[in-house]
Amino acid sequence: MRIAFSIWVICLALLSSFVIWESRSGLPINGDLLELLPSDAPQNSWKQQAKKQIAEDVQNRVLLVLSHEEKAFLLSVTSKLLENLKQAGLTKETPEIHSNLNKSTLFENLQLYRSGLLDVETRILLKSGQINDVLQQTMAQLINPFSILSANTVYHDPLLLKARWLQQLNADQKNWNNENGIPFLMKDGKYHALLEFQLSGSAFAPEIQQNLLPLIEQFEAQYIDLDLHRLGAIFYTYEGIEQGKGEATILGSISLIGVLFLVLISFRSAYPIFYALIAIYTGLVSGIAIVLFIHEQIYAFTLVFGVAILGVTVDYCFHYGSTIFVKNIGTTTERHHAVNKAMRLGMLSSVVGFFCFFFLPFPGLKQIGLFAITGLVGSYLTVGYVIPHLDRMKTKSPSGPLFILSNRLILFWQRHSKGHKPALILGGAIIAFILFIPNLHVNDDIRKMQSLSESLQRQEQHIQTLLSTNSSHQFFIVEGQNTQDVLESEEVFKPVLENMLYRGYLTNYMMVSEFFPSIRQQLEDQQLIQEAFENVDWSAYPLLTKTAYQDSLGQLLTPKNVLDKRLVEQVNKQILTQDATTSGAAHIIRLDGVTDIRKIQDLMRISEMPNVTFVDPAGDISASFAFYREKIVHLLGITLLLVTWLLAFKYGKRHSWRIVLPVAIAILLTPVLLSSFGHGFSFFTAVGLILVFALGMDYALFAAESSDEHYPISIYANGLSAISSALAFGLLVFSNHYALHTFGLTVLIGVTIAFVLAPLARTSRENI
Repeated sequence: MRIAFSIWVICLALLSSFVIWESRSGLPINGDLLELLPSDAPQNSWKQQAKKQIAEDVQNRVLLVLSHEEKAFLLSVTSKLLENLKQAGLTKETPEIHSNLNKSTLFENLQLYRSGLLDVETRILLKSGQINDVLQQTMAQLINPFSILSANTVYHDPLLLKARWLQQLNADQKNWNNENGIPFLMKDGKYHALLEFQLSGSAFAPEIQQNLLPLIEQFEAQYIDLDLHRLGAIFYTYEGIEQGKGEATILGSISLIGVLFLVLISFRSAYPIFYALIAIYTGLVSGIAIVLFIHEQIYAFTLVFGVAILGVTVDYCFHYGSTIFVKNIGTTTERHHAVNKAMRLGMLSSVVGFFCFFFLPFPGLKQIGLFAITGLVGSYLTVGYVIPHLDRMKTKSPSGPLFILSNRLILFWQRHSKGHKPALILGGAIIAFILFIPNLHVNDDIRKMQSLSESLQRQEQHIQTLLSTNSSHQFFIVEGQNTQDVLESEEVFKPVLENMLYRGYLTNYMMVSEFFPSIRQQLEDQQLIQEAFENVDWSAYPLLTKTAYQDSLGQLLTPKNVLDKRLVEQVNKQILTQDATTSGAAHIIRLDGVTDIRKIQDLMRISEMPNVTFVDPAGDISASFAFYREKIVHLLGITLLLVTWLLAFKYGKRHSWRIVLPVAIAILLTPVLLSSFGHGFSFFTAVGLILVFALGMDYALFAAESSDEHYPISIYANGLSAISSALAFGLLVFSNHYALHTFGLTVLIGVTIAFVLAPLARTSRENI
C-alpha cells in the first residue's frame, strides 16, 4: 500500500506541475462551439469564413443612443462621451455615422460615373421608352421656386441620376441628420444622437468589459437627465457573466453547505469530505493534463462536462466511507476489499461508455471521452489505493432517518423483486413510456435556449426602432468565378430579394452591387441612356443638353476609384477573401428583419440559383446540437448493450440484464417525464443522461456486489450519493440558464429513478 501511495504522490506531482506549466499564461481554453464540429467539416469554406467575418463584426460592434430635449446639449455630451471612449482606448476606429446614414457623404465623387448608375425605377422608365416623362419631371423641379436644383446640376445630369441613386440608397434613413460627425434625429419630442463603433478588443475580453461598462455607468450618473440606450454583444455577455456569478455563488453555497451537513450527520466525521476532495482533484488534474498533452488545448465544454462526470467519484468515497458501519470490517484493507470490486466494475462500465466516443467524428466528444476516462481512472486509483493509506475513520453504528428509509426500500424490493416481477416492472416502464411518448418533443433551437436581459432587449428594440432596422444574423452567400461574376449574380438575385421584401419575409438587405454595380450593368445602363437620348426632341427642353453624359460614358465605378475609403471598408466586410480551401470569389448579402426563415428557405429551393446560399448561423448550431443529441442517444443504447454483454461473463445471461435494468428504465423514462413537464428533449438532456448512466450503474453494481451483511450499508451509501447528486446537480433547476436548468432537472429525475430501482440489480449470492 505504501508503494502505491508513493507512486501516486509522484504521478500527481508530475501531472500538477505539467498543468501549472501549461497554464502559466492562463489555461488554454477554447470556447468556440464551431470547433466542436466534425474534423472533416470544411471549416475554411466560404460559409465558415462568412460566419466568422460577420460574427467578429457583430460581436465587437457597439451602438449607443443618447436622448434629450435640447439638441445643443445632446450633441455636446455625445461628443464628450465619444472623446472619453477614444481616450480609454476602447474604440478600434473613430466612431462614425451608422453605415446606412453616410452614403451621401461617401458618394461625393459620383459625378464622373453618373451615367452608369441607374436606380431601378429610372431603368424601367428608360427601357419602356418613357424618357420624356423623366425629363419633364426634371424640368418641373427646376422651375419650382422651392427647388434646390441649380441649372448647372441639371445641365450635366438632366436625368438626375446621381440624386435618384442616392435617394435609393438612403431611402431607409432619410430622417437622420448630421452635425459635427454625429448623426441625430428628432422623434417623440426628443433629439436622439447615435454613436457606433468597433471595440478595440473582443467583447468577451474581461479587460474590455471592465473598462467600457464602468465608463458608461459613470457617464449616466453624471448626466442623470440624459437617456442612454445601448446595444451590443458585450452588454449581453456582461449581464450573463454577472448572472452566472450570482447563481454560482447562491446555488454553489447551498450545495456545499448541504453536502457538508449530509456528510457530518451521516458519518459524524469530516474525513469523507477530505477524501472526496482528494479524489476529485486527482481526476481533474489527470484529465486536464492528458488532454493538454495530446491536444494542447481544452474545450470549455469538455472542462464543464468533465468536472460534472468526476462527481461520480464522490460515490466511491461514500461507499468506502460507509464501510465503517459494517460489523467485522475494522482495517482499511478490509474496507478496501469490501467495495473495490464494485468500484472497479462501475469505473470500467463508465470507461466502456466513454470509449465509444472515440468512434465519432466529433473532436468535442472525443476530447470529453479522453478527459472522462483519464479522470475516472485517476479518481478510482486514488480511492482504491491511496485513501486507505490516509484513512483515520473509526467503526461506528449507522443511524438516522436516511438509514431507516434505506432499509424500507430494501424491504419493499425484497417483496417485489422475485420471480417474474422485475420483468413486469420493465413492462410497466415500457407501457408508461408508450403512454407518455406522445408528449415527447425535441428542442434543439438555440434561440429558445437563451435567457437574455429584458432591460437590454427593451433598449435593443428602442434603438432598432429609431434606426428603422432589425438586424438579423442570417445572410446570403453569392459565389462566382470572379468578382464581376459575383456582382452579376447579385443583380440577377435582386428580384428574388425584392420578392422576399414584398412577402414580408425580411425588411431590408444590403449587397455589394448596391454600391458598386457590375461592369456589365454599368455598360448596359450607359448604352440605355445613349439609345434613349436618340429619341428625344431636345428643342422641347432648352435648358437640357443631349451631350450631358458625354464625359461619363466609359467611366466605370469600382472600389479602387472611390475617394472616400470609408465606403470601401464598409463594403469589404461583405467581401470574402480567397484562401487555400476556396476558389473564385464570394460576397455576403446582409439581411435585416428576417421574419420567416422557413419560407425563405422554401423560396430559395425554387429560385434555381445554385451559387446563392442562405445561411442561418443559429440554425446551424441548432442542427449541430440535434446531431450531437442523436449520437449521444445512440451511444447510450450501444453502451447499455455492450455493458450487459460484458456483465454476462460474470453474472451470466440470466442476471446481467437485471444489473442494467434500473439504469435503462431511468434513461428511458427521464426524457418523457421531462416532456410531460413541458421540457423538450434537447442536447443538454442527452448530456444529463450520460451522467445518469454513470451514477445509475454505480448504484446497481454496488447493490449487486455487496455481501449480505454489507448490502443495507451499500443502499445507504447509494442514498447518500443520490442526495449529494441532487444537491450538486439538482439545484441547477433553479438556474435561469437553459442548459444548466435542463441538465440539472435531467440528472435530478434520472438519479432518483436509478436510486429507487437499484435494488432490482440484487441477485442471490450463490449466483455471483
